[in-house]
Amino acid sequence: MKSLREYRRFHNVRGILSTTASVAIALCLLVAFESSAEARDPDGTRMQARKVALGATHATTLAPPTDAADWRYIQLKEGVELTIEVSSEPKTQVVKVTLTTATGDELTAASSQGGRLKITRNLDPGIYYISIQSGDAVSYRMTIR
Repeated sequence: MKSLREYRRFHNVRGILSTTASVAIALCLLVAFESSAEARDPDGTRMQARKVALGATHATTLAPPTDAADWRYIQLKEGVELTIEVSSEPKTQVVKVTLTTATGDELTAASSQGGRLKITRNLDPGIYYISIQSGDAVSYRMTIR
């Protein structure tokens, strides 16, 4: 039969090992979470869309696979004929632009040809989302009128 001292020593060591293992697992999870957070694109989903205004021009880049899409949204206070124009470089890479409603229903989409695309659509007041996507690295300039 083990003495009380041996019993306490065994459980104390087991508790220390358990705590050490827990700390090690927590550190691994923290490192994994931080490295995945760094790879996230700040405007790569509809829920992360950045607001844009009529008359605005935006210039940025897409760099798949971590940045394959940019999302924007526009809030219209009155009905308008909305025009989205995109020019991209290199011109050989395809850029796709999709216009959706606030609930995600697709209204129209277009793909660039020769580094250019244009979408024109009559819209009622409301919130609309614009997705800009490419499967390859590309720089683009988008104008919303």
